[in-house]
Amino acid sequence: MTADHLVSALYPLSTPQREIWFDQMLHDGVPLYNIGGYVDLPGRIDPVLFEQAVNLLVRRHDSLRLWPTAERDADGLPLQAFVDPWPVRVPLVDVSGEADPEAAAQAFMRQRFEQPFALEGQPLFRYDLVKLADDHYYWLLQYHHLSIDGWGLALLNRSLAALYSDLACGCAPALETPSYGAYIADDQVYVKSAKFEQQRAFWRDHHPQPPEPLLTPFYRGQFGGALAGSGCESLTLPRAFYDCLGTLAESLGVSRFHVLLGGLYVYFARTGQCDQVTFGLPVLNRANGAYKQTAGLFINLSPVRFAFGRDLSFAELAKRIGATLRAVYRHQRFPASEIHRVARAEAGGARLFDVGLAHLNHDHDAAFAAIDGRFTLLYHAWEQVPFQLYVNDFHAGADVRLDFVFNLAYFTADEIRALQQRFRHVLETAVSDPHGQIASWTILPEAEHRQVLFDWNATEVEYPKDRCVHQLFEAQAERTPEAIALVFEEQILTYAQLNARANQLAHHLIGLGIRPDDRVAIGVERSLEMVVGMLAILKAGGAYVPLDPAYPEERLAFMLEDSAPVALLVHGATRERFAALAGDVPLVDLDADAAAWEELGATNPEPAALGLRPNHLAYVIYTSGSTGRPKGVMVEHRGVSNLVAAQIREFGLGPDSRVLQFASFSFDACVSEVFTALCAGTVLYLPSPETKLVGEALSSTIARHGLSHATLPPSVLATLPDGERL
Repeated sequence: MTADHLVSALYPLSTPQREIWFDQMLHDGVPLYNIGGYVDLPGRIDPVLFEQAVNLLVRRHDSLRLWPTAERDADGLPLQAFVDPWPVRVPLVDVSGEADPEAAAQAFMRQRFEQPFALEGQPLFRYDLVKLADDHYYWLLQYHHLSIDGWGLALLNRSLAALYSDLACGCAPALETPSYGAYIADDQVYVKSAKFEQQRAFWRDHHPQPPEPLLTPFYRGQFGGALAGSGCESLTLPRAFYDCLGTLAESLGVSRFHVLLGGLYVYFARTGQCDQVTFGLPVLNRANGAYKQTAGLFINLSPVRFAFGRDLSFAELAKRIGATLRAVYRHQRFPASEIHRVARAEAGGARLFDVGLAHLNHDHDAAFAAIDGRFTLLYHAWEQVPFQLYVNDFHAGADVRLDFVFNLAYFTADEIRALQQRFRHVLETAVSDPHGQIASWTILPEAEHRQVLFDWNATEVEYPKDRCVHQLFEAQAERTPEAIALVFEEQILTYAQLNARANQLAHHLIGLGIRPDDRVAIGVERSLEMVVGMLAILKAGGAYVPLDPAYPEERLAFMLEDSAPVALLVHGATRERFAALAGDVPLVDLDADAAAWEELGATNPEPAALGLRPNHLAYVIYTSGSTGRPKGVMVEHRGVSNLVAAQIREFGLGPDSRVLQFASFSFDACVSEVFTALCAGTVLYLPSPETKLVGEALSSTIARHGLSHATLPPSVLATLPDGERL
């Protein structure tokens, strides 16, 4: 820029310009605020006449001649000046000779659109005329957002078309239009006014606490410390359906924008299980007719909080959205950065919104003489808001394009394509069921709903669903009666011996009146008796309740009271501890009372005679509980049989396998270890209670006993010696 280009006056940045300047400086060299697109001109454009029209456009609209200068204001921000018109050259890019002119044109425009603007001493717009054929051109138009917004962009498109048409027919074009300088002056008055402070108070009340993030940057790690780029996926809404949205809006007394916003609210409130959602919404911020005829940057971005919960109908939601926006629009001029500043005082610097919606229904289309121009919006590849939905309603009567622009740290293209179909499904549901409760709506479209619920769960395999889990053990004992089933220190039980001892105890329990679904507690240390007792309770028809003697007395007392067992099995090492806790519950001492069943029959109790079926309880196990109080989980035989069959298959267990019983008796992993091993015909190794199952001791135990399978938590695995092969 040379001195003779400058007009004498220097102007501060307007409030919307300040917003963009600050963010652009944080992303120096990134085309974060390149906006524009291209106009498809299917006819014989005169490039010379087109360039003349562009020069008249620059004379007509002074915002195209508003350049940042090297001068700074008291805050260190650039001052700007309206420069005199200069000869503007419009490059003609001829791709008509390419094998695929359309592809070549699109490639050129994408590359050109990613070029950043210099923000000092140069125009903040670029125009190119791309020739695809003698009778087909694209006008590529790019601006830095400092100089224009979406409304102004459409205004310039129509203005250039009118100028070209006037030149083509030999008419004298009108060049008088309002100056952007009037808005800059008005803005300086506004920021010092009482209204500014009143609007500050409104936004402080509107954001009383920080919003919870809607989205999580799952993929940020892929970019290291670099800035994540963005992508765009488009979805076409047929005009007939778009008109249905308009009919719905009219019936509810709201606008189509409110219906679209309601669809986004339903989607994110339901998928995020939240009762309030904040969206970033662009507002026109053109308060009078003159401003609506002024090209320049007026637009503001308002983070609007909608806290309606999920227990309401879509009709009510749309009406409440409309009422909220009417209140917000009275304060739309208040700068977005000031809203963030106000909210951050209480919000700890949190982002105020992750999702934005822009309904772009400006009239971009215009005739260049006899050639009807059709505008297409372009996007740069550096959008930093996680998700932006742009509704492109530019062409009357045509289908509507929805552009889903997403930051690559938050979404993949496949995820966005799935989101598109869900959003459309929500809108279809709104049309068909506007008075239905949104909490009851199915968010997934039918195909995805079927895939998630049925296709992905089509994992059914055959397993012995008609047999109790102890019957699977009995069948194994019949197949390999002499094979070793249990090893505990120096003690060994074969499958036949284990089955016989469990049967004898089971007959004793049956004699005590144990019936299906009766809970029988068992509080023993790891031992042969532990496994015998578990099997015996199941064979008698009861459900065992494992009580780890190492648990605190208060926890054991609660588990006994809550499960209400009809009997409690103990042995010599635990009798005294549990006698004080048992109250009126009968004790069965597996050591001292053994004579009572050692002479009983060793045959398998018949489940049918007991009325025992696979849908009866097998055990009740207590979790830690999210509230701190243990919670009893009841598990049926068929569930255990399913688990056993699956793990035998997946773990490759067989007669040559040797399984470590590692888990606490009261932990559900113990169920897997014991029954998977015994139903597969393997050897189950039971370490003594004193054995330390960590580090060198664990490694030694595994090696000494030739164990092939062990279920260990990561914290224990980490204690094994480095380089240890198991």
